[in-house]
Amino acid sequence: MDELFTKAIKNARITGKLVALSLALGHPFSTQTVSLLGFSLGTQVIKSCLKTLALLGASDIIQNVTLLGGASHYETQKAFWESTFSTTVAGQIKNVHSLGDRILILYHGSTKHQGIGRFA
Repeated sequence: MDELFTKAIKNARITGKLVALSLALGHPFSTQTVSLLGFSLGTQVIKSCLKTLALLGASDIIQNVTLLGGASHYETQKAFWESTFSTTVAGQIKNVHSLGDRILILYHGSTKHQGIGRFA
């Protein structure tokens, strides 16, 4: 099970890079800002997207970010992520979670990291 979950995390990160590149190129919203909402492993997509946008210097694309039950973590590079969030997100960042999320339990078991969402 851990191998499948690890592969899913890698795929989510690749997806986030592709989303960032598409947004940086102006597709499909060249004249508008975008709000991102991710659930569970979708928070990995958002994290990868924001990191890629920061590396590209694209700071005027993302308005708001909502993370729901985040199977992702930030504690190992906290200063980097605070800087990335402040330079790439113009609006609000919300972290919404459930106390009994089973995916977060799997995430914690396979990565040994506490997810940004919480579990009991």
